[in-house]
Amino acid sequence: MDPDRLRRRFLGYLLASPFLPLLGACRDRSGAPPAPQATRSADAMEQALIASPQEALDLFDLATVGQHNIAPAHWGSLMSGSDDDRTMRLNSESFERLQIRARRLIDTSKVDTSIELLGLKLSSPIVLSPLSGQQAYHPDGEVGTAAAARKRGHLLTLSSLTSKPIAAVADAIGDRSHLWFQCYPTDQLSVALDVIKRAEDAGTSVLVFTADVPARGNRVSLIRSARKDPRPCESCHGDNPAQQGPRNAQAFLRKFPMYSTVDLGQVKTFFRPTTLDFVAKVRSATKMKIAIKGIVTAEDARLCVDNGIDLVWVSNHGGRQENSGMSTIESLPEVVAAVAGKVPIIVDGGVRRGTDVFKALALGATAVGIGRPLAWGLGAFGSAGVERALELLQLELTKTMQIVGTPSIAAITSAHVRWRS
Repeated sequence: MDPDRLRRRFLGYLLASPFLPLLGACRDRSGAPPAPQATRSADAMEQALIASPQEALDLFDLATVGQHNIAPAHWGSLMSGSDDDRTMRLNSESFERLQIRARRLIDTSKVDTSIELLGLKLSSPIVLSPLSGQQAYHPDGEVGTAAAARKRGHLLTLSSLTSKPIAAVADAIGDRSHLWFQCYPTDQLSVALDVIKRAEDAGTSVLVFTADVPARGNRVSLIRSARKDPRPCESCHGDNPAQQGPRNAQAFLRKFPMYSTVDLGQVKTFFRPTTLDFVAKVRSATKMKIAIKGIVTAEDARLCVDNGIDLVWVSNHGGRQENSGMSTIESLPEVVAAVAGKVPIIVDGGVRRGTDVFKALALGATAVGIGRPLAWGLGAFGSAGVERALELLQLELTKTMQIVGTPSIAAITSAHVRWRS
């Protein structure tokens, strides 16, 4: 078939996707006139695609190309949430309820965006959240993401469901202090300990446990998108998300390098509730500092602090787990109050602009994570696309700080934001 005709057919398929309106909703936040997505032709969409990372004016330019390049089921997985996707949407939309109070009469000719996080000096408060199976978005996978993080000086948290070997990712990022490791432990402690040791041997400095996956969320949109993709899902990850039954945990995990040589013979389920007792058992077996990701309440934040957790990460898994109807930026203030400055706090979920980063810092976050935007950049242009995504967010944050009168991250306080009534 003629390549142009094939490309137009593929674009037509994307335009019919239930996920295209989600991208359109994000585009509304960019300030561009809203486009009638349902009536755009495949030719018009193709003409709107940028041809290089440097042409991107914001993250959504990268997202459009990423959607064009990423396979339908993988795009659906990336852009889906839980149940009706409400919490995923609110993660982004809730930032619109926060207004910035701009100050004047302050010298912002020089702006310092550096922070210190668990003893690590970083040039930016923007960190890369763990995102599994990145080779689904581009052959560069996590190695490409790590290379971009290295060039831009950002911290990367690597998912244990990495599609690239951790040694290759560590080599790509160079400075191992900029590489953290997020672990999915399964129901067997021995598996967790084996995987954690491999990460520690690779030089990772912080161990992140994701506490919001005691069971898999009800990912309706993911199932629908997978059913529309004719490729066999088992060829990628050992199970078929279009089927709602329990996944074969052993077959699923063996597809990932971190688990490929680990004894999985006793594993019955991929999911395991993260309890303080479990964390205590792991702590005795590693020298890494420990962070808990998925905290959204003051009660759990206090438990973390009282039990020696080194960092609290406010997250709801990008809206992919509980359909709580509460965004992470709405959860952040109560967590900040409970932690009371005793440990640093990262927040992620719905960050699409440098102004979003600013607002999260104003509400008390130490650093701000991004997930889907790095996949948009990776899917669009590989490592160069991730680098451009980071560059754009950093540029927007710096300009915001200059314009609203905050010459340093420390100068950003709660007085700089207010909730719109």
